[in-house]
Amino acid sequence: MRKTFQAVTAAVFLLAGSSVMGALVAYDNFDYTLGTTVATGGTLGSGDTNGFSNAWKVSTLGGSAQVVGGLSFPGVASSGNALQFNHASGAYLFRGMSSTLPAGTYYMSMIFYRDDVNGTSGENWRWELKESPSYSNGPTSTTAVNAGSGSTEQASLTVAGGSAGTGTETYDVGSANFMLLKFTISDSGAETASMKWYKTGDAVPVTDSGIAWDATSSGSFSVAAGWRLTLNTGLPSLTIDEFRLGTDLVDVVPPGPSLLVYDNFDYPLGTMIDTNETLGSATNGFDNAWLFAGHTGEIVSNLVFSGVESSGNALKLTYNDAGYLFRGMSRSLTDGTYYMSCLFYRNDTDNGGSENWRWELKHAISHASGPGSSTKIFAGSTSGEQVQLQVDGDSFQTGSPTYNVGSPVLMLLKFTIDNSGSEMASMKWYNSGDAVPTNDVGIVWDAASTGEFSGGGGWKFTLPSLIGTMVIDEFRLGRALADVVPAGPVLGGYNLWSVIHALAEGPFGDDDSDGFANLYEYGLEGDPKNPLDQGIPPTFSLSDSGFLYIHPMLSDANSGILYHLETTADLVYPAWTNAGYAVIGTNTPGGTVNFVSNLVSTVSNDVQFIKLVIEQE
Repeated sequence: MRKTFQAVTAAVFLLAGSSVMGALVAYDNFDYTLGTTVATGGTLGSGDTNGFSNAWKVSTLGGSAQVVGGLSFPGVASSGNALQFNHASGAYLFRGMSSTLPAGTYYMSMIFYRDDVNGTSGENWRWELKESPSYSNGPTSTTAVNAGSGSTEQASLTVAGGSAGTGTETYDVGSANFMLLKFTISDSGAETASMKWYKTGDAVPVTDSGIAWDATSSGSFSVAAGWRLTLNTGLPSLTIDEFRLGTDLVDVVPPGPSLLVYDNFDYPLGTMIDTNETLGSATNGFDNAWLFAGHTGEIVSNLVFSGVESSGNALKLTYNDAGYLFRGMSRSLTDGTYYMSCLFYRNDTDNGGSENWRWELKHAISHASGPGSSTKIFAGSTSGEQVQLQVDGDSFQTGSPTYNVGSPVLMLLKFTIDNSGSEMASMKWYNSGDAVPTNDVGIVWDAASTGEFSGGGGWKFTLPSLIGTMVIDEFRLGRALADVVPAGPVLGGYNLWSVIHALAEGPFGDDDSDGFANLYEYGLEGDPKNPLDQGIPPTFSLSDSGFLYIHPMLSDANSGILYHLETTADLVYPAWTNAGYAVIGTNTPGGTVNFVSNLVSTVSNDVQFIKLVIEQE
C-alpha cells in the first residue's frame, strides 16, 4: 500500500512571479489527468511551458510512466498529481529547459516515493543534469551533475570532472521523501554541488544557513540545459512530484502545511470495532491502523469546538477490560519542537474516583512491541479532571485548571526533543467557550515537565474502568501550532451554548424531553440535559390597566436571539399577533439575565392569552 501523506488543509502551489518566490526557473507539479499513461517513446506535457523547451519523454529504449495520485511532504507546498516512472532495460525520462543555465547558484528539489522490496543491490537511481536540451542528443550529451541514490538509499553525487560524494543518511522506502540539490555554475572556476535527503517528519529548511548536507562534490563543466531520470535494474518504479528548479531556496521549498500525523476519524458512521480489531490503515503519517485492546469503539458524529476546524466523524471508546488504543507513526520523531492536539468529550458521572486517562508517546511503532515499549511522555488527566503530565525521567506534574465533563474539550500538548539535551513538555486544557490560541506567545500552560528520552514513535490511549466511554476526534501532530489548532468557525450565542451542552438535536429539538425546545431553554437559562431545570419562568400579575408580564432576557448583547410577546383572545381558533401589549421597562441587575416588563391590555378583550416567543436573529 502506498503511504503518502495528505494534509488536512489543501496546499497552494506558488507559481513563478509571486511575491513569495524568488526566481523559479523550471517546474512541474505533474497535475496532468489522473490515470494518463505514457508508453515507451511517448511524451507528457508540452514545450515552452514552465521553463521547459519540450515535454517529458520516455526513452524509445524502454520504460513507461503513469499519472497517479499526488505526493505531499509535511512543510512543503504541493498540489496536483504525481508521475510514476517504470523501469525497463535502457529506460530514462528526459526534458530540456528553455535555455542553458547561466553562471550562478541554483536549487533543485522534488518529492519522491519508492515502495518496492528493499533489496541489496541495483536499486540506485539518479537525476542527470545534461548539457543539451534536445531529444536527439540531450539524453546522451555530457552529464554536468549526477545526483541521486546509491543501492543502499544513500545520497550519491558527482560533478563532472570531480569525484563522487556519498552520504551516510538514507531515504525511507515506503513513505514520501524530499530531495534537495544545490549547485553552483561558474564560467571561470570550479562547479560545486551539495545534496540532502529529508524524510517524512524531518524539519525542512527555511534558509540555506546551517544545512548539514549529506553529500558534496566539486568539478568543472561548461553548460547545463536538460534533465534525465534513470532507474537501475533493481528498482521497478519511482514516483516523483513537484520538480522545481530555482535560484533561491524558497523557490524550491515553498512553505506548506507541516502537519505530520492526523486522523479526523471520518470513517463510516456507525462502524463498530471490537477488541483486538483495527481501524484505519497506514496513511496520514501512520505506519499502521489503530489497534483496540480491551477497549471497543464506535464511529459517531464529529465533535465541534468553537474556533477550531473539525470535520468528519469521531471515535467513541468504551472500556471493557484493561487495555488501550494504539497506533504507530511512519517513523520515530527526530529533534525539534512538536505540537499535539485532540478534541475529546466525556459525559459519565463525575464521582471523584479513578477517572484519570492519558495519551502516552511510546518508544516503538509496531503493534507487537509498541504498546509495551518505554513511555516517553504521559499526557492526560488526574482523577479530578486536572492536567497530568510527565516526561520520562521526571515526576508527574499536575495543573490546577480542570476540563469540563459534559462538553467538548481541546487538549494541547507541546514538546521538544533534543537528543543532546533535555526534553521538555507543556500541556493545557481549553474548555468550550475558551479562546483558542493563534500562536504560541503568551500561552499559560497548565503543567510543564522536563526529563530525558530518545525516540518516540507510537501513540497509546488508555481509559480507566471508572470512565465508561470517551469520544475523541481530530488527533493532530505537527511542527507548528497552526497545524494542530487550525482556525475554524468561531461559535457564539445559541451555537456555542449547544456545543457546550453537546446537544444532539437542533434549536427546535428537545434533548431532555421536558416539553421545552432547546432554543427556549437557552433563552431562559435552562439546562437542556436536565428535564427538571427549564430555566427562569416568566411571571405575571394583575395591574390597574391589565396584566403585567415579566420575562427573563439574556443580558449578552451577542446572544443572537430576540424576545417578544404574542397575544390572542381565542385558543380554539387562535390568531396570535405581536400586538396588544407594551414594553414598559427593563430591569438590569447586572448578571447574565435582565428582566423585561410588559403591560398587556385587557380593555378590548375580557379574555387574553399570552405567550413568549424566542427566536434566533
